[in-house]
Amino acid sequence: MRHYLLIQRPSLPVDMRHAIARLEDHADEVVIADYNAQCRLGFTGVYAHAIHVLALHQQLKRRYGKGPLTIENNCLLTFKGCVSWDGVAWAMASCENCECGHWRAQ
Repeated sequence: MRHYLLIQRPSLPVDMRHAIARLEDHADEVVIADYNAQCRLGFTGVYAHAIHVLALHQQLKRRYGKGPLTIENNCLLTFKGCVSWDGVAWAMASCENCECGHWRAQ
């Protein structure tokens, strides 16, 4: 699925802190590769998976000032597509290089 409606549980702040903390020591390349793997998979409908994807987004946003998801009304998460890494920063992958370009076509 391209979209996920995040129902905010009371445990959400703690869940997010734990998910973000698990990614703190990961190299940028690892976070990018993990995000792209999740993008190819799509949202599975599992809360823990959505929290992991959101944590990846937050890590990239914290490190580079922008994140690869669209978040509407603080609850609708949407994949915009894969990202590429040039060794310094990330960017949305071009359609030719994006392994999940079908997201953009929808």
